[in-house]
Parts: sequence; C-alpha cells; structure tokens
Amino acid sequence: MDDLDFVDLVLNDHVRVARLFEELEEAADDPARLVALWTELRRVLLAHLGAFEEIFLLPLLGTAADRLASMRQLNAEKIDVLDAIAEARLQPTGSPLWWLAVRAARASASRHISSVEAGGLSKFGQQTPEQTIRELARQWGRFMADLSRDGL
Repeated sequence: MDDLDFVDLVLNDHVRVARLFEELEEAADDPARLVALWTELRRVLLAHLGAFEEIFLLPLLGTAADRLASMRQLNAEKIDVLDAIAEARLQPTGSPLWWLAVRAARASASRHISSVEAGGLSKFGQQTPEQTIRELARQWGRFMADLSRDGL
C-alpha cells in the first residue's frame, strides 16, 4: 500500500465503478451475472463513498472559501447514490424499476466522480506533501480492508 499514490487509489476506484456499470449493462440478459455484478458494484460504491467521506473529503476541500458549498454538493451526490442503491435493493434484479434505480445510481456516481476529478483531485496530489499522500493511502487501504473484513 505504501507504494501506491493516494490519488491513484481514488482514480482506480473511479475506473472500477465505470467498468462495473458498463459490465452490468452488457449483462442485461443474464440474471445470475446481473446479481453478481450488482452485488460487487454496490459493495464498491458503498466502500468508496464511505472512504471518501471518512478520509478524503476534508483534505480535498481544505480551506477553500467555497468549502461549504462544495461539501454540500458532494454530500448531495453521495446521498443520491445511496438513495438509488437503496431503491434498487427494493426491486427484483433486472426489472424495469431496478434498472431505473441502477441507472440513477450510475448518473449520480458519475456526477460525484466528475465533481471530485474536476474539483482538484490531481491538483491535490501535486500540491500535497508526499508524506500526507502516503498516510492517506494507508488510511484508505485500512478502511477498505476493515470493510472487507466486516463483510460489506
């Protein structure tokens, strides 16, 4: 974990989420695959959003003057993803209402990813001391390991 750059960990999660959503769309005619992919995607989304809020939100926003507005926006995006995930859990996998909820989760996750990446993720990585980047990577890794161990 020490070798990984924190920004790369976040970006890798973003790529993984996008890939899983694409695979989900491609598996539309395979109910068993839909269940497996959605289970994995839901786990990744919940873990990523939890780690983001716990570890990275405040360091990313720093002391920016518009910090409160940015925090509200990112929180709203997170809630939208969580609401869509909750709605999908209420629907039979593969049903029209399930797809509606999954596509809402995708749209909300895409907005979140765009906000984070456009909101200074790479700039953060360039301007933050290497020691801080390594510590955030360690915290991110521990957070994810704890969630895996707890069965999220």
